[in-house]
Amino acid sequence: MKKFMGVALATVFTVALAGCDNGGEGPAEQAGEKIDNAAEQTQEKAQDLGNAAQEKAEDLGNATQNKTENLGNATQDQAEDLGNATQNKTENMGNQTQDTMSNMGDEADDVANTANTNPNQ
Repeated sequence: MKKFMGVALATVFTVALAGCDNGGEGPAEQAGEKIDNAAEQTQEKAQDLGNAAQEKAEDLGNATQNKTENLGNATQDQAEDLGNATQNKTENMGNQTQDTMSNMGDEADDVANTANTNPNQ
């Protein structure tokens, strides 16, 4: 009887172990593996989204920097052009004033010479 009980007990353990093995995965293990896979995929997608967002932020930063530099250069060019135009206009006004003064002086000399040549007029 002891021998029979030992064989029966061994058989029960063998069947129990075979039932638990079930290819190495029971329903709980399969569900856990699916959860692990889903979590890994979610993490990978989040990492991809984070990388994409970082690239877009860098692109935006570079574009902003380029636009700012271009605007600064354009402003500087406009300021230089305005300065040059102002200088040219000022020089022209000075030359015109000098010419006008010279012409007025010539006319005054002509009037004086006419007055000296014809004292009776």
